[in-house]
Amino acid sequence: MPPTLGQAPRPAAYVSPFASAAKSKLMGPAIGLLVAAGVNLLIIIARLASGGFEVPPPPPDADPSYVAGYQMGAKAMIGIIVLGGITNLLTLAGAVMMLQQKMRGLAVTGAILSMVPCISCCWPLGLGMGIWALVVLNNPGVRSAFR
Repeated sequence: MPPTLGQAPRPAAYVSPFASAAKSKLMGPAIGLLVAAGVNLLIIIARLASGGFEVPPPPPDADPSYVAGYQMGAKAMIGIIVLGGITNLLTLAGAVMMLQQKMRGLAVTGAILSMVPCISCCWPLGLGMGIWALVVLNNPGVRSAFR
């Protein structure tokens, strides 16, 4: 609201120069984590849409021990898909918190989860972005900018 006659204008909200410097440092790794987690989630959604939980039956003349191992492997694959979805959602949330400079713990968790192999197809991208994010998040100037 503009000042009325006889009132002094209100000063703009003060923004610390450290906060804007931290935001510019966080932008790159946060966007990288968003891309890596977003691509992984899209692939998981595509897999589920194409029948990701449907497991073809084992051959009819298969040995019972083979069938048991086959079924265990199918259950493990479903577990990996679900675990990958959860970790990518946490990585996505951590990247958003990095951009907003809030909840540093969630941002660090997202960066670490992006580096875990075998639960995402974009693991090399997540590894690079996760290392970069951890280096930036542990910078003292960036650390102090989080609320």
